[in-house]
Amino acid sequence: MNQAECWSRLSVTQSGGSRYEGGRTIASPVRLLLHLTYGTDKQAGDLLAWLRNKECVREPARSARRSA
Repeated sequence: MNQAECWSRLSVTQSGGSRYEGGRTIASPVRLLLHLTYGTDKQAGDLLAWLRNKECVREPARSARRSA
């Protein structure tokens, strides 16, 4: 697999991947995709479980905000 194929799986251009490989900080969403795509099955499973259990802060529905 070449560099362009590797990064395209993550929707990152070859030039963007090259910048990451050169030391640019990898954005959190890209890091997550890297681990899910190229990590072991156990690593990917653990990460997915962590993501699914992570609490999300959600805004109240519009109808609830109007009646408040």
